[in-house]
Amino acid sequence: FIHKFPIIIPSDQDCDKLNDLTKKQLKLAKQAQDSIENENAINELVYKLYGITDEEKAIIESSI
Repeated sequence: FIHKFPIIIPSDQDCDKLNDLTKKQLKLAKQAQDSIENENAINELVYKLYGITDEEKAIIESSI
């Protein structure tokens, strides 16, 4: 049944472009993840500085 699925072999140029775009996407995803982690660290520090309880934190985060 596998012969029904076409297997496309990209040209060298398309393969290189696909590799470049994939690397770029992975880099952007990592930057986004780093940004989220940084934002969370900032939030946690602010909560700590203001003595925000877990209950208050849940209220704040649910309103965002």
